[in-house]
Amino acid sequence: TDVHHRHVPVHKEINHPDGKKEKVFNDGAHLVTFPNGTLKLVLPSGYTQIRFPNEDTKETFENGKTVYNYSDSQITQISDGDDQPQKFYFSNSQLELHYKDDTKEIFFADDSAKLIAGGREYNILPDGQVYRVTSNKSPAVGLDGFRNLID
Repeated sequence: TDVHHRHVPVHKEINHPDGKKEKVFNDGAHLVTFPNGTLKLVLPSGYTQIRFPNEDTKETFENGKTVYNYSDSQITQISDGDDQPQKFYFSNSQLELHYKDDTKEIFFADDSAKLIAGGREYNILPDGQVYRVTSNKSPAVGLDGFRNLID
């Protein structure tokens, strides 16, 4: 379903005093057009889609999953729920996982990675070598695998 392509008859239209315009469809869906051009579609199922003037979009699904697409930077942010990490997908194939405890896992297109956890930062090379990064950002200690990272 897309905010621009509703093919269900409109039941009624409401012009709100604050400038919002709302269409209520026969199937119970609502489409709100805000004065700034933002469009918000809410389906009876609980699914919500918002399209912002800058072409960013936000979808919220019935299960609580949220998908935000940043149009200009071509980044997609996915939140699956409170106990899951937020995922950021970049157009250059980079993937970032952000956890509630501020841990971050970053995976790069060249198969290298970075782990930021507990005030420490680690670089993982494509060949599996792991280096702890010091405060001055120079490689400090070679480690053997992820199991030694947060000791």
